[in-house]
Amino acid sequence: MIAFRPFAAADLDHLSEWLARDHVAAWWGGPHDNTEVVARYAPRLAADHPVRMYVIEVAGRAAGKIQRSPVDWIAGYGPEAVAIDLFIADVDAIGHGLGPRIIDAFVRDIVFADPAVRAVIADPDSRNARSIRAFEKAGFRIVARILDGERPATILRRDRECSS
Repeated sequence: MIAFRPFAAADLDHLSEWLARDHVAAWWGGPHDNTEVVARYAPRLAADHPVRMYVIEVAGRAAGKIQRSPVDWIAGYGPEAVAIDLFIADVDAIGHGLGPRIIDAFVRDIVFADPAVRAVIADPDSRNARSIRAFEKAGFRIVARILDGERPATILRRDRECSS
């Protein structure tokens, strides 16, 4: 069973450890030091922060992080769209179809629970084929590729109308 619970201050220690894992650090980068993680992510725990972080739970165990945030980094998207991003903390859980199930459940049960949200955007690194495929399996479609800037990104979108 997949569930989501809001991140709490006590989860920041897990976040530090998860971000330091090779398979997470490869795509998420730093910080890994607990002090830096707390400085960067603790403000997101405030009720009025625009980024909402959740712990992914699988069969009652913390399995990773997923978040929703405003889409303010792509022109043409307004408040009716949100972005999501995630990682699975346990490397042994990757490659078994868990990612698409997590993404689908989060979009359906958390993001689209807000009736104002009409679309969900994701922007995995274009070199992360596994992540792109997970989003596609969860009903997202590729709408653009951004090759300039800090990293190449593949922009994927899932609309409310396509979700059931």
